[in-house]
Amino acid sequence: MIKATFLLISLLTSIQFFGIRTSEAEESPPTIKNGNWEIKIYPKTLKVEATTKNNQSILISAGESVQSTVSLNPIQKNEIKLHYPQTQLNVSFKLIKNTLNVHLSSDLPQSVTWPKIKSQFNVKAFILPFHSGVYIPIKNNQWSSYLKGKSWSTIEQLSMPFWGILFEDHSLTYILNPPLYSELQFSNSANALAFNHQHVFTKNRKNNEFNIIIKLGSPSPIESAKQYRKWLIETKQFFSLSEKQKQVPKLERLYGAPHAYLWGALFSQHDVSNWKKFLKDFRTQAEKVEPTIGNRLWSFFNEETRKLVAETEFPSKYFRSTLARNIAEVLKRKDFIVSSDLHHSIPQSLKERIQKNSTLTEGEIHTLNCELLHHAFSDSLNAVDTWGGGISTQMIHQLKAEGFDRWCLTLGDLNSANARPQVARLVDESGYVLGPYDSYHSIHSPTEKDTWETAQFSEELYQTGAIIKADGSKRHGFQKKGYKLSPLVARPYVEKRVNQLIQQVSFSSWFVDCDAYGEIYDDYSKDHPATKFDDMKARLDRLQWISQKHQVVVGSEGGSAYAAKAIHFAHGMVTPYFGWGDKDLKNKSSKYWLGGYWPPEEPKTFFKQSPLHPRYFTFFFDPRFKLPLYQTVFNDSVIVTHHWGRGSLKFSDQIERTTLLELLYNCPPLYHLNLNEWNRQKERIKKHYSFFSPLHRKLLKLSLSEFSWLDKDRSVQKAVYGNEVELIANFSKSEFKTPSGTIKPFSLKATWLNTGETQTYEP
Repeated sequence: MIKATFLLISLLTSIQFFGIRTSEAEESPPTIKNGNWEIKIYPKTLKVEATTKNNQSILISAGESVQSTVSLNPIQKNEIKLHYPQTQLNVSFKLIKNTLNVHLSSDLPQSVTWPKIKSQFNVKAFILPFHSGVYIPIKNNQWSSYLKGKSWSTIEQLSMPFWGILFEDHSLTYILNPPLYSELQFSNSANALAFNHQHVFTKNRKNNEFNIIIKLGSPSPIESAKQYRKWLIETKQFFSLSEKQKQVPKLERLYGAPHAYLWGALFSQHDVSNWKKFLKDFRTQAEKVEPTIGNRLWSFFNEETRKLVAETEFPSKYFRSTLARNIAEVLKRKDFIVSSDLHHSIPQSLKERIQKNSTLTEGEIHTLNCELLHHAFSDSLNAVDTWGGGISTQMIHQLKAEGFDRWCLTLGDLNSANARPQVARLVDESGYVLGPYDSYHSIHSPTEKDTWETAQFSEELYQTGAIIKADGSKRHGFQKKGYKLSPLVARPYVEKRVNQLIQQVSFSSWFVDCDAYGEIYDDYSKDHPATKFDDMKARLDRLQWISQKHQVVVGSEGGSAYAAKAIHFAHGMVTPYFGWGDKDLKNKSSKYWLGGYWPPEEPKTFFKQSPLHPRYFTFFFDPRFKLPLYQTVFNDSVIVTHHWGRGSLKFSDQIERTTLLELLYNCPPLYHLNLNEWNRQKERIKKHYSFFSPLHRKLLKLSLSEFSWLDKDRSVQKAVYGNEVELIANFSKSEFKTPSGTIKPFSLKATWLNTGETQTYEP
């Protein structure tokens, strides 16, 4: 690739303007105008200025004084065309009403840096779709320091391919089409935030064309999002929830539904009806010489667990959870029972299944082992079909008993429901949805020791399926394990895995990690070459295949705009994952420690509540800098919530603020649940649900039409949905008075504009 921007092409000495001398062209730059604004183009530097109809000056892009050759075609139909012959770059500017269309094309691989966004005297803030959206005042030291030197992919770090500049009386919106091959490069200029947009024309693209659509609009902080939504609708790229529901009717179950990840092993402490009797009988069986279920179980325990069982007089909470965890691990073993030569009489049906052990699926083996354990200790264990902690019929029955008619439930892994298909059946009967946590992003060697189940396919695919970088090396996978897997070659494996799992468990949902996150790649493999366009299409095709083939709702991580047509829900938009590699968050002695992945039935990284480290407050939680940009565009298209590692209750000092934001942004909460956590958090979850769920069902059918601040500090915020429902949230520590009443701190008032009916949520 030729690494050169078209502003840094070569040290040439002349500029050709079809008879116009250089000095004349720069002193009197080509101009196009209409009743909305006038645009001046400086071909030598590609500086672009605009003047609005009320005589306001706008710098659309700064320029650079660099010697270069350029040809200017005669202006026709309000269009200026430029050609740079040394780099075979073409740039055109066309003005239509309030829109300036900028088209770039190149016959050579190169990088193009344009526009260059710098501070201006009349700029108030930058509007960026960083996760759900952020408002960045032009001279804010925290944001300037945070962003300085960073480069953001416009499809990964930006949830939608646009940005905005907010002026006192108007705004500018820059929409990128297509969103791929671009990034924003941040810096400081005159003690204020500045950034450049860079687009790369690569050697493997057949159509090296790119458009930047620049729109003049109102000074609303969500104007850029409204402009982008309008553009999506005009170009037939917007797909509403009502349209998606026609293809997948169960999508309606997400309207008003909180989201939760379910955790639990094959066996939990709640599955024992009489712990004293179970412990006594277990010790008795463990000591017998002849084969028993009890001594077979004992044989797989380590010395520490055996000592715990032998010395315990009273089954404490710690003892119950520890023993249950060890039993659950043994029940997953294929070699738990290898013969029917047991002291206890076993029903013939179980004996026959033991003899078929080698032909049983993993889920069938787990179920058989559970039934054998129950047979041996039937007097002290609950019925097998109720086992499982969070992934259990017990869990679902408790949710139903508390009046919940909607839930979007996801497993913490791929296969934990395989031995309990009755859970998925009960979920479906209850009007909820349940799905596994799946991924096709990474592939590991079958011999990898520290691996995860979603990254396991075959040795052949491991050797041939990796995405290849331009230098010929394989692209490493997540945490540098294995490789990134080409979505083109993964497709048969996707279909095989999904079909097999759905045959075992009647899932009504499916979560595919990473596909909507924005990690899209060029693949320079000789066997499966792909551009980023090909990569993106393959990911969207498989998401849509899962949904349409099996009539399940589909979710993914992130929810980037390119995936909106293929997904129904997304995790990670309202609060994204942050703090990767931060030692304070990983240090057990730090009060900000987020926890590890133990114990498996209740991983601390998800269940442990921690205070938020102050360094992340401004950028991810301070409502004064947040904007509902994503909701403005996709409120009635994609249901979004938090990343699973940053759930609603994760940060102990941010729960009230997070709850209020969920209500204002019309986003469901996200929890991590097992039976223990449900009992701890039940009342809080019920309170939120009673207010949120009816409101969410109403607002999902509307667009977010207005957003504004009602105080100078931007802590009291108003959102209007479809000109029908007004929400006012008070994020401040003081009461806020409105004509219709006072709103307490961290409270929200909903008003139905047609009837005047009001409803208030208070902490």
